[in-house]
Amino acid sequence: MTKIPFFLFISLVALGWTQTKNSAVTTDDYLDILRDNLSGEQAYETTAFMEQFWRVVGNEGFNKSIHKVAESLKAAGYVLEENASNTDRFTYRLEKRPLQHPTWEILDADISLVGENTPLLSFSTNRNMVYINSISTPKNGLTSEVIYVEGIDDLQRISVKGKIIFTETNATDIYKEGVLKKGALGIITYDNPDYLKPDVNVNSIQFRSLTFDPKNTWGIALSYSAKERLKAALEQGPVYAKVYISSKVYPSEELTLVANIKGSEIPGKLGVQRPCTGTGANDNASGVGVQLEMATAAAKLIRNGGIDVQRTMTFIWGDEIISTKRYLQENEKRAKGIKWGLSLDMVGENTAITGGRF
Repeated sequence: MTKIPFFLFISLVALGWTQTKNSAVTTDDYLDILRDNLSGEQAYETTAFMEQFWRVVGNEGFNKSIHKVAESLKAAGYVLEENASNTDRFTYRLEKRPLQHPTWEILDADISLVGENTPLLSFSTNRNMVYINSISTPKNGLTSEVIYVEGIDDLQRISVKGKIIFTETNATDIYKEGVLKKGALGIITYDNPDYLKPDVNVNSIQFRSLTFDPKNTWGIALSYSAKERLKAALEQGPVYAKVYISSKVYPSEELTLVANIKGSEIPGKLGVQRPCTGTGANDNASGVGVQLEMATAAAKLIRNGGIDVQRTMTFIWGDEIISTKRYLQENEKRAKGIKWGLSLDMVGENTAITGGRF
């Protein structure tokens, strides 16, 4: 079955491509060419590859995803810039920069309430449960009492040292005060915004992160369903939870992949950006896959004369927002030639099926 999302048609048509003498003239002509030359399989295959990783800049999954895209570009005829000649229209480069802080990688996690047989949350079924930059617990986990903290002022009258904090507000401030300063073991939070319809998508979690700090312990974000279970247990009396987290924190480097299709007439650029960060197929992996298919399809169609591009096109895969901002700021002359930009994020979802809002 052909898998060509409608947004892929629109994206390619909108990129400022121009017809050659015997090819596209109207929008319908472009769509006919795309239908004959796109299957969507590369986008799906790339998304499936990336989906297996929790991708944070510099970690193994992020880097493997960047290299996967680079290999696909090379297979599509893109030439490494340092080896390219002036006549090569399709080029790419891999930029490497030191990271200010170590990268982070989650391996496994589990939280259960003492006395209950079913875990409150498990990494195997919800990979967003652990805050980015959380460290590992002891290999057998840790068990302690869960203390509900309604607001920051509670920490002035409640002893949380050696306990686990549960809060539904001001997670950042409560973590800094209760964990980093007053000695709580870690923090459990619930703060899914209303626009995610948490009472409908009861097992969904919006991923969260801790600011990097050498003194970090850990944080766990709850789904609506898990939050309701925990609050119901707390209403019955003291609650003890067992928390297990396995993660890695290690030095690494930032990778950014930049590919160019040289315009036939106009040197100014149109930028297409897609971050490789995130988790799952939806958040960013789908955009990476679609952008790769756009880049490889463009090279194929230009090479065989089906279409041409007058204005140079640039594709960027890297750290979300940061890589694009840097690209615009680091070269003033280049930036002046950039006319348009397109950011692909969580593309192609059927919200009627997922129940999401994006």
